[in-house]
Amino acid sequence: MKDANTHTTAGQPEWLRVKEACDYSRLTKAKLYDLMNRGHLRFSSLKEEGQSKGTRLIHFPCLRHFIESRARGGRAG
Repeated sequence: MKDANTHTTAGQPEWLRVKEACDYSRLTKAKLYDLMNRGHLRFSSLKEEGQSKGTRLIHFPCLRHFIESRARGGRAG
């Protein structure tokens, strides 16, 4: 299993905690949870058996792709 500190080839983390994803994307926590629940963002839920709460990690490349796929106007890069 990869941990949250695993990095992609560009030196970016592969997985982000929800707060980090909020900081990066400027989206609210509620919006990110909505996108995860609707299947728009790949995520991992780290919840031990018997726990009522766990940690959700958002796949950073998926988040970047989701945002980029909705970009309009201007030039990429």
